[in-house]
Amino acid sequence: MCSNTAYQNTAQRILQKRLASGEIDVQEYKALRDVLDSNPIGKRDK
Repeated sequence: MCSNTAYQNTAQRILQKRLASGEIDVQEYKALRDVLDSNPIGKRDK
C-alpha cells in the first residue's frame, strides 16, 4: 500500500519537470502545489 506522501512526492516531481520544461509557468506551479498540499490524494471528500 502506498502512502499519501509517496503520491505527493511523485506529483511534486512531475510538477517540477513540467515547470523545468516550460509546460507550466511559476504561477501555475505554485497554484497546483498549493492544491496538492491542501488536498492530499486519498483524503478527498467523496
